[in-house]
Amino acid sequence: MTASFLLEIGMEELPARFVSPALDQLKQRVEAWLEEQRLEHGEVRVFGTPRRLAVRAARLSGRQEDREVEVRGPSLQAAKDPGGNWTRAAEGFARSQGVRLEDLVERDTPQGRYVFARKHIPGADTVDLLTTYLPALIQSLTFPKTMRWGDREVRFARPVRWIVALYGDRVIDFEWAGVRSGARTYGHRALHPDPVVLPDADAYEEVLERAFVLVDVDRRRREIEEQVKREAASLGGRAVVDEALLEEVVHLVEWPTAFAGRFDPAFLEVPPEAIMLTMKEHQRYFPVVRDDGSLVPGFVGVRNGGSRGLEAVRAGNEKVLRARLADAKFFYDEDRKIRPEEHMEKLKQVVFQEGAGSLFDKTARVRRTARALARRVALPAGEMEVLERAGAILKFDLATHMVYEFPELEGIMGRYYALAAGETREVAEAIDQHHRPRWAGDAPPSGRAAALLAAADKADTLCASYLSGIRPTGSEDPYALRRHALGLLQILRVHEFPLAIRDVLDEAERELAADGVVAGGSWRAELEAFIAGRFRTWLLEEGYRYDVVDAVLHRSGDSVAALVRRVRFYHELAETGAQDLRETAEAAKRVHNLAKKGEGLEGPPIPERFEDRAESELFQAAERAERRLAEASATADDAGALKALRELSGAVHPFLDRVTVLAEDPEIRENRLRLLRRVAALYDSVIDWRAVVTV
Repeated sequence: MTASFLLEIGMEELPARFVSPALDQLKQRVEAWLEEQRLEHGEVRVFGTPRRLAVRAARLSGRQEDREVEVRGPSLQAAKDPGGNWTRAAEGFARSQGVRLEDLVERDTPQGRYVFARKHIPGADTVDLLTTYLPALIQSLTFPKTMRWGDREVRFARPVRWIVALYGDRVIDFEWAGVRSGARTYGHRALHPDPVVLPDADAYEEVLERAFVLVDVDRRRREIEEQVKREAASLGGRAVVDEALLEEVVHLVEWPTAFAGRFDPAFLEVPPEAIMLTMKEHQRYFPVVRDDGSLVPGFVGVRNGGSRGLEAVRAGNEKVLRARLADAKFFYDEDRKIRPEEHMEKLKQVVFQEGAGSLFDKTARVRRTARALARRVALPAGEMEVLERAGAILKFDLATHMVYEFPELEGIMGRYYALAAGETREVAEAIDQHHRPRWAGDAPPSGRAAALLAAADKADTLCASYLSGIRPTGSEDPYALRRHALGLLQILRVHEFPLAIRDVLDEAERELAADGVVAGGSWRAELEAFIAGRFRTWLLEEGYRYDVVDAVLHRSGDSVAALVRRVRFYHELAETGAQDLRETAEAAKRVHNLAKKGEGLEGPPIPERFEDRAESELFQAAERAERRLAEASATADDAGALKALRELSGAVHPFLDRVTVLAEDPEIRENRLRLLRRVAALYDSVIDWRAVVTV
């Protein structure tokens, strides 16, 4: 016998962001439990709306499969006497297992020969198992926030009002939080407020649809998308369907009905980003744009209900949006009356971080750090002028009304306000772009001046945070330090600046010290290790071999662009099993194994103490390799560097095969170890060959 099993938890409206994670939990836990209980079943699906979380397993077996198990008892020596008769130990074991003595069997084990009780365990009834499990399942669901209601001690995201639990048409009877399970559910709160009785678990979707609830999340999403696109077309444009907004709207409604609204075209004087954010953040509307990307003075909203009275709904929403846009226009007009320098003065009163000064101080530090980095990369004079001017007013929009209301518009509004104040387009773009990359997948700044300002800004935040003892922990990262670290790496990589992470941090630390922000301890080493960890993870996620990544990143003093290029080069060689790579790695590892015995020895080898021709040949090969490696480094020639090491390896093997490095004469021994240490350093100057474990 098989039938579908259904659990529905009905409650007061959940916050939209709670629904998807809760449904994921339901699916994963039910699937794991069914597997654990050895219950055969078909597809497990979850359903959800703001008022309900549900899970259904199709074709669920009516009972567990029977099992044959063997339980180990005493050793055969303890279970039988010398005459082969069962002992009291065997009798006690058989009695405890509920089997007869004659049902005991003997088995060989790694510990010797033992007796086992063979038992037949009949499978339990599925409904009985579910009756016990479902209250525990409901209790186990976790949410970002929970609450108690009435005088009960249990906690849940919102008060639970009903529970449906069915196996086929049979109610799985239990009680949780004072609510008795049954077959009764509820439709849409306004369109069908009366209870509805489910005839069986398979009728769930059909019955609720008749009660004006689209319980299938994917179907509800498709319905919303289709309706929104249709309404946007009626306004003469296309909807901007932001995935995060769509996900939220899907979990705000049970019976979606989209409608189009309009607003006064005069509000289009406000930057489109501000208008769109007002719509999405405050009203959950979908903006509408023309083919050229310009805003249509209209929007699409989604109502949780039917089409009755839709004109009144439309008028009400237009009125609310009009007030919101009037506020935005007021902020925009007022902000433009004040010059960027005056806004900057206000930032003197805004603390950046405890012990790290104000936002005004931070802006000045970022400008100085970016200037120092620009000199290192020889930024042209024209771009340096952009950097200096943008750096002087870099964060002025943080003091504006618009950014105070909408922090997401930081930088974007700075660009608009800078242009309105007469700044050049390059300066305005640098102010906007210095925040990039803002999120995973976002592009870094396109301009070099903006990129250096962004690098300086992120480095300042990282250094100031670590100086203050702020560290990311587990999933907690309130200062977004992981994002800052990855953004800094991305900027240096994309623009191919000849800058190592250490170079950027040095400049940022120097400017913090100039502002009196100093601290001892290991913070700098911890910060470099943190960024290196983010760098390693990033490269591994791109599919590069872990041994190659580790081998290359040991050269942390090289520029980020050079390290990435080198990882790609050696990864491709390792994947194809290139002979040059394999033979060079073999030679390098042989050198390192012996060179470590010379730790602590200072100075270069003395050619006059060489006794074997192989020593002189290795010394000369090292001289040539050093020159060629310098040339390869100057021209970013990874293939040339590998070729130089490959030629060096040609002298390594004869030396190690013919020469006794650990000679009895201490002067000869130390001279040979110095030679090997020099050769090992040449290998290390490219990658750490000891980390290359598979070639």
